[in-house]
Amino acid sequence: DHFQAIAGEIGRRRSSGKEPRAVLVFFRHVDKLMRFRDSSYFDAFRETSGIITEEQIRADRNDSIRKATESGVVTLCTAAFGRGTDFKIIDRRVKESGGMHVL
Repeated sequence: DHFQAIAGEIGRRRSSGKEPRAVLVFFRHVDKLMRFRDSSYFDAFRETSGIITEEQIRADRNDSIRKATESGVVTLCTAAFGRGTDFKIIDRRVKESGGMHVL
């Protein structure tokens, strides 16, 4: 199952450093992003997760982009944010653990 593979990769990448890494997961379409978010495969990450989509109000989106760079946070994004979005890492734990991981 594709969702199971994504969840497995999130788990591996998030725990691959000294401290938990931030993980960004990009989806082409918001409906697939939402199906993954609502699936049982995402349960382990739900409490430390965020979502970035085109539907968000700009101020909320900017806050979500900032939070996406924090240690241990898993952020689900639509493909529109894969180019031209600056995810600036300010959390030293993420920097020391190898930075963010992008799926």
